[in-house]
Amino acid sequence: MEENKNGIVYFIGAGPGDPGLLTIKGKRVLEKCDVIIYDRLVNEKILDLVNDSAEKIYVGKIPGKHTVTQEEINRLIVKYAKKGKKIVRLKGGDPFVFGRGGEEAQVLAREGIPFEIIPGVTSSVAIPAYAGIPVTHRNYSYSFRVITGHRKRDGRNGNLFNEAEWNVLSGEETLIFLMGVQNIEEIVNELIKYGKEADTSIAVIQKGATPEQRVVIGKLGNIYDKVIKENIESPSVIVIGNVVNLRKELRWYENLPLFSRRIVITRSMNQASILSEKLYRFGADTIELPVIEIDYDSCRLNIKKIIEEDPCRYDWIIFTSVNGVKAFFKEYMSVKGDIRELKGIMFGAIGKVTAKEIEKYGILVDYVPHRYVAEEFIKGFISRYKVKDKNILLIRSDKARDIIESKLSKKGANVNSVTGYKNVIPEGISKKIKDIFSKKVDWLTFTSSSTVENFFNYYKKYISRRVDFKIASIGPITTKRVLDFGFDVDVEAEKYTIDGLVNSIIRAERR
Repeated sequence: MEENKNGIVYFIGAGPGDPGLLTIKGKRVLEKCDVIIYDRLVNEKILDLVNDSAEKIYVGKIPGKHTVTQEEINRLIVKYAKKGKKIVRLKGGDPFVFGRGGEEAQVLAREGIPFEIIPGVTSSVAIPAYAGIPVTHRNYSYSFRVITGHRKRDGRNGNLFNEAEWNVLSGEETLIFLMGVQNIEEIVNELIKYGKEADTSIAVIQKGATPEQRVVIGKLGNIYDKVIKENIESPSVIVIGNVVNLRKELRWYENLPLFSRRIVITRSMNQASILSEKLYRFGADTIELPVIEIDYDSCRLNIKKIIEEDPCRYDWIIFTSVNGVKAFFKEYMSVKGDIRELKGIMFGAIGKVTAKEIEKYGILVDYVPHRYVAEEFIKGFISRYKVKDKNILLIRSDKARDIIESKLSKKGANVNSVTGYKNVIPEGISKKIKDIFSKKVDWLTFTSSSTVENFFNYYKKYISRRVDFKIASIGPITTKRVLDFGFDVDVEAEKYTIDGLVNSIIRAERR
């Protein structure tokens, strides 16, 4: 029997809106695929999971504007599969719930191409849940029906449904229409015509399970006018039934402290996601604008030289940031490979997060200051430890201040300050700043003086008017740099950590 040389296609449901609704299995496959073919309603944060070498192909369909036909999508999937690729066909919600996943899978079956289905959280249940509406409830509804609100009208005299179908939909169960907002006038009028009470509760949820979620509540008899007034558009989910009344009691998503707040994150690309995820968890609409990029490669020889000369000659190794830890230990493990050779050396870290990064290598950190700035580090370090004649290795960035090196040297220490990485400016930053600040921004966050400097140098150059936003700073050194550029800082973290920064924004929003 001839071996099947085709690749494999994974149909993955991305869930609706919130990237946290992606399944564990879906995430695992996404991280290893060669090609991803994805739809319009897939959250961009899910695409960040895909490895850099994978080819990303967008085949989204805007209502009324299908730039890529279904036949073209089918041919595209088959073409890449026959090249032996591992393909992900990524769809919003669940691929088999009005996602045409079944049709695409049939094409593969006929071509003899292997495929797997990885179900997703369907929008028909999840989006009502994010609006505080359970689709079933013992006191209101024992069943629910999911219906497409958009279909071919052949053979029904141009109507969405025939008479028998409308009669079925006029029962007591919860009705959930997907892709129906463009036909909402016909839907509500026909339901009333076939027996539904005009005062039956109805909800229309636009962009559900995202920080842009909007919910309009009404009755069958008046919802159309409300939808027009509020300019509700696709993508929207329609929920009809008494369960809608539970929203008053069960709404939770819009009650999150940062719901709908548009917050810009200026950290480097490899670190922005940590802050982004924490803010998103509280309902924020996070926009990642990396204004610095961490360059390890240009400093590798600096670290390698130290390691080859034997780091064990040092009494202390001090790290000012997580990036310094990563730079040092990546090279150390490559050159030496045995962490036990560092026994007897004491370790210092300016912050708790930096200390945790060191501890990943099985090393206990001997000193971390209570407040995570260089001034506090050196003050506590000198008062606690004898530094005269001690050999100290300091791993820092090219932009770090020399306060630690200077103070230790004055106290008689032999300090070797080594640049472990550089903070460089990413390409395309000016266009990104223009695009982001062309819309409303609620908060701008800064986690280092380098991010402040890079941002405002470009912001002042390309943005002619002062956009109304608030500024949140991680600590006093960062705050001072913001003030140097003539901008006020609205909140400063009490604890100079990412969690401290998030908490400071939440407190400000609750005032």
